[in-house]
Amino acid sequence: MQSYRQNLIFLITQPHLDLKTETEKFIAGLDSKVFAALFVDVSFLITALEFIDGQYWIEDLKNDGEEKKVVIAHFLKKFFKSELRPLLFFQSTLDGTSIYDIKFYQNTVLAIQKTIVSAAKQKPFPQSREFATTALNMMSELFEFEHQMTMKKNDLNQELDYTLYRSFDCLDECFNLNYKSEHPDTESRTIERIYLQSGVSVQSSYSALLMALRYVNLPSGSRFIDLGSGFGRVGITVGLLRPDIEFSGYEFVENRVNVATAAVKNLGLDKRVKFFQQDLSDQNFAFPEAETYYLYDPFTEETYKHIINKLTEVASRKKINVITKGNAKLHFLKAENIRTWSKPQEFRTGNFCLFRSN
Repeated sequence: MQSYRQNLIFLITQPHLDLKTETEKFIAGLDSKVFAALFVDVSFLITALEFIDGQYWIEDLKNDGEEKKVVIAHFLKKFFKSELRPLLFFQSTLDGTSIYDIKFYQNTVLAIQKTIVSAAKQKPFPQSREFATTALNMMSELFEFEHQMTMKKNDLNQELDYTLYRSFDCLDECFNLNYKSEHPDTESRTIERIYLQSGVSVQSSYSALLMALRYVNLPSGSRFIDLGSGFGRVGITVGLLRPDIEFSGYEFVENRVNVATAAVKNLGLDKRVKFFQQDLSDQNFAFPEAETYYLYDPFTEETYKHIINKLTEVASRKKINVITKGNAKLHFLKAENIRTWSKPQEFRTGNFCLFRSN
């Protein structure tokens, strides 16, 4: 499986190639799992090359105006022993390179990613499902690696100098999640903060979702509900990685429900993953029971109070998990809610939290 990386390095480093044509030839013969590994490597490389670019200029500033050449391979050695360890296959490629080579590599890797995504969108079922599932599992391992590196850095009062937070967002294109399909008149029909026409920012990051699935430890046969499901990224991820549980997503904007529903149908997930249009502030909404709930800060103060009251009612009857993203955690930490919910397990400096009912 690793041999594909030699071809990848050739594509990245060779000038004067018809890059699109050569990339299409290369990926045409790959099975779905290797194709997924290629996607993950390329997406990580884009972030890594930006990091290397930034580190080069930091090293250059240390020269304090002296005409001293920065040797990229030398100052990167320490990083390949730590935060760049998953990209060890690329380390020797950087021997003897200049900052101009790095700039060239950045452009070629972006072009390769664009061709990969275009090809992934065309993959038929079940290859598309195998590709996506493999990619998500590999991404999960990288996010866990990043999490462990971050904790080590924190112990040393240091920070990790890159983030994979948005490195894999283009996977949405493979699912045909079209954020440009928003209807600008929708907002006039609700007081809720639905973040219309906000692009990928209306979605929870893949890092939050995949870390949640690693640490929540959902029991087989349980139910997972997303309150404010957007374009369906949570449902797609849960559906692909946990075929043994049932998912329901509730979303105010009808167009987002339609996009999400089409995506799960294309992936063959529509029997276990469902999306519904629903105004969650509606006092007459029959609140569904589940073992796990997900909230990505989509509500007004009034709606939060209503939703948390409903979750508290469910928690009085059974043990449940609530995964919060963004400022949603603040509503669960209010004094009136302390007795119901455990102290949250926090990730990404508290931006993503896992609450369990007491």
